Amino acid sequence: MQQMHCKNRNILPLKISNWIILLFFLPLFTQAQQQDSARLLSTDLDSARMVETPPVQEEYTDEEAEADGEKEEARAFLPIWPGQNDSIEVRHLDPAAKKAQQEDDAFWYANKSFKKEKKQKGSEREPLIMHPAFQTISWIVVVAGFITFIIIFLSNSNVGIFRKNRYIGEMENSETDMDDIFAINYQLELDKAAASGNYRFGVRLLYLRLLRNLADRNIINYTQDRTNFDYLAQLQPTGYYTDFFRLTRHYEYSWYGQFPLEQDKFIIIRKEFENFDKRLY
Repeated sequence: MQQMHCKNRNILPLKISNWIILLFFLPLFTQAQQQDSARLLSTDLDSARMVETPPVQEEYTDEEAEADGEKEEARAFLPIWPGQNDSIEVRHLDPAAKKAQQEDDAFWYANKSFKKEKKQKGSEREPLIMHPAFQTISWIVVVAGFITFIIIFLSNSNVGIFRKNRYIGEMENSETDMDDIFAINYQLELDKAAASGNYRFGVRLLYLRLLRNLADRNIINYTQDRTNFDYLAQLQPTGYYTDFFRLTRHYEYSWYGQFPLEQDKFIIIRKEFENFDKRLY
């Protein structure tokens, strides 16, 4: 009895250790089984894809399609709830009568194919001011108008850009004959211009007298067709150039530029001309 009791005591720890080992390896067996099942399922699906053939589209004739359409119409009128009258029948139109109706002018719409009108691109006309040609013409008009305004403004201003070369013997707006600068009584004409307040003409007389004095001293070679720039070029190597340039500018501004000239300014300019004349004698 004591021997059996000892044997049972030895078996119990062995059973416990076996259960522990079984519980330890059970998750591993379960995972391996799941992987095998998944691998097998994947193989079956691949085989199914390889064996699967594309569906074959059935071809229908016009008569079969018309019959199917009639079946669908009949199915649409099947009873919706119990007890509803289900004696509805599909009527078939005789082909000859159908053809006669189609050929009848009263049923002209039977064979007509209606097409949905598409909105034509660009059917809506864009505004005239957005048209490229109109914008181009507008810019041309604006630029031409601006240029015309500038020309009119400069031609009427005191700048005198568009005037021709100014000759010393020019007769424009002169009260006396200025063709021969050597025959003019400058003192008499200057007194008359100052007395009448015509100071612009007085500056012109002062400049012509200066040219006569330079020609008399053989400092310049005077001819009637030469310009003020020609005389400036002749005086450039001399010591008279700077003063002559300043007096020429007074004459250009007052006579050709038509700048207003008051008495006090005329007195100053006349004094400068007289001081230059004194250098010549």
